[in-house]
Amino acid sequence: MASRASSASLLTSCAILVSAALWGSVWIPLRQIAEAGVSGVWASLLVYGAPLIVMLPLVALGRGRLGHFGLAALWVGATAGICNTFYAIGVVYGAVGKVVLLFYLNPIWSAILEWLVLKAPISRLRLATIVLGLIGMAVLVGNEGGVPLPHGLAEWFGVLASVFWAFSLIGMASSGSAGVIPKTFFQFLFGLLTSGAIVLLQWFPGQLVPPPASLMAASPWALGAVLLWIIPGMALSFWAVGRMSPTRAAILFMFEAVVGVSSAAILTDEPFGWREVIGGLMILGAGLLDVVGGAMKRPAPADKARKQFEGAR
Repeated sequence: MASRASSASLLTSCAILVSAALWGSVWIPLRQIAEAGVSGVWASLLVYGAPLIVMLPLVALGRGRLGHFGLAALWVGATAGICNTFYAIGVVYGAVGKVVLLFYLNPIWSAILEWLVLKAPISRLRLATIVLGLIGMAVLVGNEGGVPLPHGLAEWFGVLASVFWAFSLIGMASSGSAGVIPKTFFQFLFGLLTSGAIVLLQWFPGQLVPPPASLMAASPWALGAVLLWIIPGMALSFWAVGRMSPTRAAILFMFEAVVGVSSAAILTDEPFGWREVIGGLMILGAGLLDVVGGAMKRPAPADKARKQFEGAR
């Protein structure tokens, strides 16, 4: 029995690591789509729109057997879909290393959200986490004489992605591993809706509707992104997060930052000097301090959130 439990734990840990590696390297196919003549926002729209169309018949024909399409699935799917859209657009238009590290500010937003939503007190340890993370962000994005805040929409999208991921983590931890298909469906739906809204707002350069030739040239990379990165990354994270402690999951997900930063350093000429190294280590250190210190394992708030989700099913 102990051996079986150990094997299950190893399997879920490996699933998180593979998912983290996929999300850390997803910028590669997204940038290839953009280089084919399709804007980065359209790259996000394609990788969320295509699988949603495929899922629609599955959901329509088997809705009663696919799990609960209730508030819990909507919460997790919507927040994760918005998060992934901001993240995808951020790594296309911004420096990959910076955007990935800014995404790992999510322990700050998790602490604030638990305080606001679940009424969990902010301990001294968690306050130290918030301060260290904010200082790390200031070091990462600061420049001589400038305001130490993210510069440009791409970097702000990295921050917004971390905020919505914090929302999604609360939902995943509270709703468990059940309902992978409805959560994935809502994630694609809200990823598509968010991407479409940004296309219409034209916040980034690019044509409102790309020419057919560019769409055709981008389609192989879009298909590859969906089949080899997006769907496996989503499914593995949804399946594994609900089967292990949030603390362990958060630590393992830090592998995403390692993959993202190292792959960008090898494959791009984006600057990554002492400021990025120190700021990145401070941000990741803040996350490690948060999870190792047990700040994410308060029984009362977790039980309260779980009851809220169970009542919404």
